[in-house]
Amino acid sequence: MMARVGAVSAFAFLVASLVAILALTAVVPLDSLAAPNTFIGGELGLAAIAFLVIMAVSGRVRRSSWRASLFGFLDRRIRLPMVARVAALLLALVCGFVFAFFATIDVLGGYNGPYSSLEASPALRTVYNLLGLSYSKSWNVGATAFFFFGLAMLGLVALLANRGLGAAIRDTVTLFAAPALIIFELGLWYFAPEDMTWHATSFLWMGGVNDHGYRALSLAAGVTYYPMNNWLVLFVALLFLASRVPAVLSSQPQ
Repeated sequence: MMARVGAVSAFAFLVASLVAILALTAVVPLDSLAAPNTFIGGELGLAAIAFLVIMAVSGRVRRSSWRASLFGFLDRRIRLPMVARVAALLLALVCGFVFAFFATIDVLGGYNGPYSSLEASPALRTVYNLLGLSYSKSWNVGATAFFFFGLAMLGLVALLANRGLGAAIRDTVTLFAAPALIIFELGLWYFAPEDMTWHATSFLWMGGVNDHGYRALSLAAGVTYYPMNNWLVLFVALLFLASRVPAVLSSQPQ
């Protein structure tokens, strides 16, 4: 029953995301720097092919005789004591909130940088001061958000591990990580569309220039492609949600 509810929730969010994408396509025109270039188009194509191959073979893997010997640990139910589960829940909530806060100021800052949103919004500045996050100003915002995002995911996996490690990872990725990333990327598309072709965070600059977050230096060096870009993150997050669609259509959820 829970698996069915999770699959339906993921499917509903996927539909809502596609509607939002259609609306953004009409509302936010993409100039030559914002629109996916040929390099990014190739990445999205490869991601789609990989997704289709994985979905095609996943059913056979589940029915195979050797699955238990290789992936049986994913079916293991880890029953943590109540104290540990409460701690995992608190970890997920606190770290998830901190991630959401940094993601919000990053998106609202647009091309002016994340901390400009603190200067423009007294409410965000108040939350920032109440949480005592001033120590993080020397950190890269993307790296900080990614760190707390990872901790939140870890907390959720631990919280849901009593249902099976594989199910916990699947639900954490499809019901938390993918929706959170989609919301962030759609916000970035609206507030700073040209950053969609840029690297997702400054520590994921592979293939580009390690410019510590200053895109102008990359452009001056003639680098206009980034393998780990925001279009790719958005597309892969949508694919994770789409992976739950077969469970919605099937009479027996996976």
